[in-house]
Amino acid sequence: MFSSCMTWVALAKSLAVMLPTLQEQFGASTWLVGWIVAMVDGSVELAGPIAPILRDTFGVRMVFMASGVVVGISFTSAAFSTSLSTIACILAVVAGPTLGLANLLSRDLIGRCFEKYHTTALSIAGFGVSMGYVIFAPLTQFLLDLYGWKATMMLLGAIICNLTVCGALLKPRDKTTSGHGDYQAVDKDGDQRVNKDDDQRADKDGDQCADKDGDQQVDKYGDQQVNKGGGRRAVDDQEDREYPQSRASNHKTIRKFITSNLNLYLFTSVRYWLVTFVTVMTWLTFAAWMIYFVPYVTISKGYSLHEAANFVLIFGVGKLVGCLLVGQTIPACRKIGIGANVWMLVSTFVLATYFFVDPWLTASWAISVNASVLGCFHSFTFVLYDVITKEAIGVDQLGSALGWIGLKAGIVRFAFLFFPGLVFDTLGSYTVAFVIMGGMNVLGGVAMLALTWLQRHRKDTAI
Repeated sequence: MFSSCMTWVALAKSLAVMLPTLQEQFGASTWLVGWIVAMVDGSVELAGPIAPILRDTFGVRMVFMASGVVVGISFTSAAFSTSLSTIACILAVVAGPTLGLANLLSRDLIGRCFEKYHTTALSIAGFGVSMGYVIFAPLTQFLLDLYGWKATMMLLGAIICNLTVCGALLKPRDKTTSGHGDYQAVDKDGDQRVNKDDDQRADKDGDQCADKDGDQQVDKYGDQQVNKGGGRRAVDDQEDREYPQSRASNHKTIRKFITSNLNLYLFTSVRYWLVTFVTVMTWLTFAAWMIYFVPYVTISKGYSLHEAANFVLIFGVGKLVGCLLVGQTIPACRKIGIGANVWMLVSTFVLATYFFVDPWLTASWAISVNASVLGCFHSFTFVLYDVITKEAIGVDQLGSALGWIGLKAGIVRFAFLFFPGLVFDTLGSYTVAFVIMGGMNVLGGVAMLALTWLQRHRKDTAI
C-alpha cells in the first residue's frame, strides 16, 4: 500500500504541478487542464467494484505487478501525445483504473491481515502519500526546469514502473490454507462450496432432466410423429412446459451471481451511504486542492512556482507528522472511549476551517502553517476512511465497500472538479471555490455525526 499510494500521488500531483506548463503548451484554459487532471485522478477509483473479482481470480500479487507495468508504460506513452485529449485518454482510461486495482487490493489486504493494529498499519502505509508529496512535487518542478514536460513524463513513468517490483515482493496466495492471517476470507471458501454444490446440482438435474424427458421421450414417440387427433408430439408439449421454468431459473442464477460477486446489497445499508457521503465530500475537496493549489498560490497570491512547490513540500511534512500521530493517537484514545468516528469528525471540521481561512492569508509563514495543518489532519482522514468503513460495513465486505465507495468518489471528481478552475476563469479568484469546499467538508462532518449516532444507538440493526 505504501508504494501504490506513492504512485497515486506521483501520477496526480506531478500532473497538477505541470498544469501551468501544459496550459501554456497547448493554449488551454485553466478549468480544462484542471478537469483533465481531475479525470485522471478520479479514474483511479473507477475499477474498484471489479477488484475483488480479479483478486479471487489471479491473486493480489499478479494484479499488483501487472498494474505497475501498465501504469508505467501509460505514463511514458503520454509524453508522446500531441494533444490534451490524447493525454486524457491514455491516463484516464488505462493508467488510472489499473493503478486503482493495486491501491484498493492493498487496502483490503491490510484490513484483512491486521485486525488489532489496523490503524497503525494504515498509518505506516500512509507514509507513502506523505513521501509522495515530499518527493514528487519538487522533483517534478526540478525535472520541468531541466528537461521540459515530455522528458519529465518519461522519467516519472520509469520511476512508476518500480511498482511492479513492489508487487513481486508480496507473498503468493496460499491455496491450501486459510488461517487467520491468510489473505483469503473464510466466507470465500464457503461461497465456493455453495456455488460448487449449486453448479453440480444444477448440471446434474439439468442433464438428467434433458436425458430423461428429452431423449427418452423422443425414442418412445419418435415413430409417432403426430398424435391420433393430429396434435403436436408429446416431446414438444414437454419442452413447452419446461422452457419457461428453465429460463426463469437461468435469470435467477445470473441475478444471484451478479448480486453475490458485486455485493449489491450494500446499497440497502444506511451506514454504507453515510460513509460514502463523508468520503466523497472530503476526497472531492482535497482533490480540488491538490489540482489547483499551485496555480492558486502563483496567480492569486503572487508566489513563484518554486515557492508553491515548497508549500506542497511543507504540506507533505505535515502529512508525515499526521501519520506518526494517528497510528498512536487512535489506539490510545480507544481506551478512554474516543473512537475513530470522533477523530474523523474533528478532522473534517479542521479541513473545513482550512478552506474558510486560507483565501485571506497572504504571508508565506501563514500559508505554510496552514498547509502543514491541512497535511496533518488529512493524514487522519486518509487513515480513518478505511477504519470507519471496516467498523460500519465489516471486514468480510471491506474490499467491495471500498470499491463501490471509490467508484462514486471517482465519478463525482470526474463531474465537478472543473468547477474551481471555471470559477477562477470567470471571477479571477479562487476565494468562492475555497469557501464552497469548506462548506462541503462541513456537510461531511454532519454525515459523520449521523453515522456516530447510528452506530451507538442502533448496534443491533444492519442498517
